[in-house]
Amino acid sequence: MEKCKILVVEDSNPMARIIKTTLNKINLKNIFHSVNGEEALKFLQMNRIDLIISDWNMPVMDGITFLKNLKSNAKTKNIKFMMVTSEGVKHNILEALKYKIDDYIVKPFTPETLVYKVTRVLNKVKKDREEEKIDEDIFDNKSIEDVDQFLDNL
Repeated sequence: MEKCKILVVEDSNPMARIIKTTLNKINLKNIFHSVNGEEALKFLQMNRIDLIISDWNMPVMDGITFLKNLKSNAKTKNIKFMMVTSEGVKHNILEALKYKIDDYIVKPFTPETLVYKVTRVLNKVKKDREEEKIDEDIFDNKSIEDVDQFLDNL
């Protein structure tokens, strides 16, 4: 889990610092920061990220617009996504859930809540990676069997 890369998309530097400091305490060190969705999309063109923690209300491109852009792009649509915001309004939560976010935290939150929810999402990342590895191993074994059978038939 320590090797996971996390992108915090948050226009408030103090809030971004709180998130980063909290996650550093559980040995998560690969944490990057963008101040809005537009900057984050540019960052994602050049970097692989395992989890995005995004605010809803930001200048230039807000969190929900960023999420919509993220999910409509084949390269980024499977990145795990958490919305962290003061927007606790039911219709906003439902709007975010429509785009299959992995979790939603309403500010103010405790460090324990953040750690619990991030850990839960990163466990999904770990599980997905293990499933990808199994799929690769099955493909490799099947390919070897196909080559063996082809050679036997010569």
